[in-house]
Amino acid sequence: MSFIRKFLPARYAGVFLATALLASCGSSSDTPKGPPQLHLACQTVECECRGAKNSLFSDREITEITWRQNGDATCPAGFVLERVRVDFLGRRK
Repeated sequence: MSFIRKFLPARYAGVFLATALLASCGSSSDTPKGPPQLHLACQTVECECRGAKNSLFSDREITEITWRQNGDATCPAGFVLERVRVDFLGRRK
């Protein structure tokens, strides 16, 4: 019995460290920290510039994308860069 009592604190420390390790692995969240960086993705995916203000009874205004010299996509002031939603046939939703 003295052999088990000698290693009992080490066992508690091991259990505590294993629990702390598992808790630290599971604490990440899937929510993005900020808006997505679409300026590079729009080079390969269809995007559009939509008005930042969303009114209740009308569609948001759409304008053309402005391309910079380095290939980044930008929008004029008051517009936000968004991906175009398409269905499985490639048609706009």
